[in-house]
Amino acid sequence: MALVDKTCDRLQSMVDECRKQVKKLISDSVSNFKKSLCDFKSELDKRLGKVTSHKHLVTRATTVRPRLALIHAAKTLTDRVNSLDLSDDLEAEPWVNPSLEITIYCDDVVKEIGDELMSINREIVVVEKQVFVFDQNCRNNILLTNFRKTARIVQPDRNGMVVSRDAMDDNVLYEVRIDEIKKPAEKSLMLGVTSVLPIQLPVLSLHLKDYIFLREDGVCDKDTVIWTNVAESLKFLKVGSRVGLLVDSSNNLHFYVDGDDQGVAAKDVPYPCFALFVLGNNVNQVTALPTSVRT
Repeated sequence: MALVDKTCDRLQSMVDECRKQVKKLISDSVSNFKKSLCDFKSELDKRLGKVTSHKHLVTRATTVRPRLALIHAAKTLTDRVNSLDLSDDLEAEPWVNPSLEITIYCDDVVKEIGDELMSINREIVVVEKQVFVFDQNCRNNILLTNFRKTARIVQPDRNGMVVSRDAMDDNVLYEVRIDEIKKPAEKSLMLGVTSVLPIQLPVLSLHLKDYIFLREDGVCDKDTVIWTNVAESLKFLKVGSRVGLLVDSSNNLHFYVDGDDQGVAAKDVPYPCFALFVLGNNVNQVTALPTSVRT
């Protein structure tokens, strides 16, 4: 939503500036047109004076005795009056069509707005194409396939841990689908978040400096266990079940099962953080699903 507001404000600013510039160009064009009218009127006044003067001379010449010289003078004056050019070109185009300058400016603004809209479209496409994949730095008992979307335990009697390649975004759900269940098992799948960068994760150990783990009987925040049933659904997982994590804008960690919010599992989650999953208890394989925004 912030992207939409920011972009709309930017486009509105461009449209306002375009309106301002077009008004100025039109005002300048109208002023030039008015000046052209005034000049044209002055020129007509001058020519009217000439015509009036010549008319008086012709009238006087025709009222006196028609001597040969006067007849010649009258003819000459008549020819001069008839030869006067009273035509003129009046520029009326500003009233009908916009000037080339206005047209070019408006075309430039339209192109700018088009570029902005294309930029928005590219940003939206990038957001839509974001996917949840696992980082290649995982424990050595994990095999990643399907373009690092599927994680599988190599030796079923040992655990393995995978972590998201990218840091979690606010209000975005990161889910995995259960592909293979191992029964019976004393413990279920564990999942959670950590602020440790994937490249710094221990390969041979599950011990992390900073983590929050959700398990079926409670929440482990570093070395502290909080007994709660928020993740009790982990006991009832089956093939096809979906479990996920979401950090809201208040830094609360939510636990999801099959797309339903089970509640807040932890608060004050550090940022940035990465989603992590521990396999090998009762789950042998999971697949990361596309992320989805929740509000």
